[in-house]
Amino acid sequence: MRINMFHRGLMAGTALLIASCAQSPSKNINTEFNSVTIDKVFKDIKDDTPGCILGVIKDGALVFQKGYGLANLEHSIPITTDTVFRIASTSKQFTAMSTIILAEEGQISLDDNIRKYVPEMPDYGKIITIRNLINHTSGIRDFLTLFFLKGFKDQDYYTEVEFLEMLARQKELDFTPGEKMSYSNSGYILQSIIIQRVTGKTLAEYAKEKIFDPLKMKNTHFHNDIKHLVKNRAYGYWPDKKGGYNVGGTPQELIGDGGVFTTIADLALYDLDFYEGKVWRPAVKEQMITPGVLNDGSPAAFFPDIFYAGGLIIGKQRGLPYVRHAGQFAGFITDFIRFPEQKLSVTALCNGGDLDAVGFTGKVSDIFLESHYIEAKSSQEKETTEKQVNQKKISSETLNAISGKYYNSDLDVIYKIVKNGKTFDLLIGKRPTKITFEELNLPVFDLGDDVLGNEYIKIKIIRDKEGQVTALNFTDFSVVKNLYFERVNK
Repeated sequence: MRINMFHRGLMAGTALLIASCAQSPSKNINTEFNSVTIDKVFKDIKDDTPGCILGVIKDGALVFQKGYGLANLEHSIPITTDTVFRIASTSKQFTAMSTIILAEEGQISLDDNIRKYVPEMPDYGKIITIRNLINHTSGIRDFLTLFFLKGFKDQDYYTEVEFLEMLARQKELDFTPGEKMSYSNSGYILQSIIIQRVTGKTLAEYAKEKIFDPLKMKNTHFHNDIKHLVKNRAYGYWPDKKGGYNVGGTPQELIGDGGVFTTIADLALYDLDFYEGKVWRPAVKEQMITPGVLNDGSPAAFFPDIFYAGGLIIGKQRGLPYVRHAGQFAGFITDFIRFPEQKLSVTALCNGGDLDAVGFTGKVSDIFLESHYIEAKSSQEKETTEKQVNQKKISSETLNAISGKYYNSDLDVIYKIVKNGKTFDLLIGKRPTKITFEELNLPVFDLGDDVLGNEYIKIKIIRDKEGQVTALNFTDFSVVKNLYFERVNK
């Protein structure tokens, strides 16, 4: 494999980061602060709304923790330091760590073909490794997007069998494994399945044995049983259109991509071990914080200069290296950011889906790190240019031509295109689920060359020799590409 100079530099930097975490004393951080300064960050959270718990961890110890808002709106239960939160995709690091520990024990290799353990997956003629699943470089389509496109919602239930059946229906990958990085929750559910098939234990059981119990994280678990009572739990909420809130729960018992419930105090224990190394042993840590490598030798980039490793995102905030992961699901939104050189971590766990956990951790970390930053703060007044999209309205002729029913075998679903004034709506499935692009603030335009869409979705119109529409190809829909819908009789 060719390793370019940029990747060599990145790997060297990662090695230094690992060494500094294990050996160096933390850089002096001023922990003398006015709590009022932190309170101002959360000033918009009221006593009767969903909110957050904030934790600031220095050298593995909580130096600040405080709850804002309510854990339960119906019973007016406030968020406290004992409140248990669902942490959504912030859970991925625990799944990746479990998989890496399993490999460290010699029970699997991260370079094994996943079909060795999950033969239900199609043979695409290219090997997909467990490492590809960890680094989001597999090319496997994101199952949450697939189920959404089939008409499912967060509150709908589907099983592991249905998950595997959905993936087995996919006739192609979005890209060759290792060619690029594209976030896919599917890879983390597959890791959970592999762990269970190899060990005979669920991911919940395995993570408890290998991570949570050794670190005495007594209030942390993978929530794979919705009947399981969780003391002091927060409930997730989404704002409604009337100025109130709806419960944002989910009946899902699939875990791996998310599913961890935890507290601020337990995350502090986990953070302390990042430096002490009981579970975060050197071999485990190296795999966890080393970015994945693409086929061309470059690192798996989430965004420019931001890389994906073992369920963790590796980057820099104003010149200071960080290790982090955020998450959002079922009305919860979370962020956990660690600055290893300073041995400072900041986490915000929130139960309002419209709250900005990443913004909160950024502002709070600024309070502690302002004098340590290497780079100047980016100007908020910089002129930003949105992705330019040709905003030509769709003609009535085109709307009439595409109206009708279309079938996709990858999803086993029928889409109905219905003209709605100067645009169209999607009716998905038999129930059906209705997608109105205007209401989602995602208007669809005529992009030219028989392509409709916006910056998030592209739909190619397929016509026969007479110009009649025979199919629609959703060439780009979030993290799923090239879904072909064939026109069917009305």
